[in-house]
Amino acid sequence: MPTINKSVVAVCIVAAIVGGLVLLRWSRQTGSPPLPEVDKPSLEISDVQPTRAAIPLQRPRDGYLSSAACLECHPQQHASWHKTYHRTMTQTASAESILAPFDGQTFKAFGQQFTLERQGDEFFVRMPDPEWQAEMLQR
Repeated sequence: MPTINKSVVAVCIVAAIVGGLVLLRWSRQTGSPPLPEVDKPSLEISDVQPTRAAIPLQRPRDGYLSSAACLECHPQQHASWHKTYHRTMTQTASAESILAPFDGQTFKAFGQQFTLERQGDEFFVRMPDPEWQAEMLQR
């Protein structure tokens, strides 16, 4: 069985590491050019006038029932469900249902900025206009 020279192995390892680093740097430099920044119009709170008709209502229809229908026959299952996030995540936004700090909170998601605002008992999200974004993507 032939012996392998340790210096040859060391040179091969160093060459592989250097080659990997060169490829990594080259791939980062030749990536897609960044898209230009464009001022994105936002919907102002005054542009949108929510109405009570816009708030989702819980109405049984088309053979579906509300959770209240389960309570009588399945009290344990209803109690278990009632404690879950699944029930609380679909509530109408109100002072009672929003427990975390809200007004003035800003966050980014998917490269967009969102600002949460509260005016009295009404809750809003200031965000880029989705219709404007769809129009820009079609160009």
